Amino acid sequence: MTAADVYIQTPPLLTAEEAMLVLRIGRSNVYESANRFLATGGEDGIPCVRVGRQLRFPRHALEALIGGPIPWPLVHPDEPDHDDTASTTDNTTPPNESTTTEPTHPPHPTNSTPQLFTT
Repeated sequence: MTAADVYIQTPPLLTAEEAMLVLRIGRSNVYESANRFLATGGEDGIPCVRVGRQLRFPRHALEALIGGPIPWPLVHPDEPDHDDTASTTDNTTPPNESTTTEPTHPPHPTNSTPQLFTT
């Protein structure tokens, strides 16, 4: 996929959550900055437009803020990357062999009491 393909797939208006991911700021900060933009007539804050009761953030304005194109699709930082080539299961162990390992620390003594003070 080329950069032109990514640009064509990026929607012209982004949601507040998408703007949050692009700008790497919290949800409250997105809404506060958007409301400041609307209250100041565009003098301060994150550029946005109202569509009914919803806020939308123009792609071109966010790209101007970050200084480049927005990579698409957006990936949430808390979500693992979804790579179809990676497998989450390991099929290299034969079914009859155990995959558990012995603990690396020595076992605790069972018949002794802890000594807090030495005399």
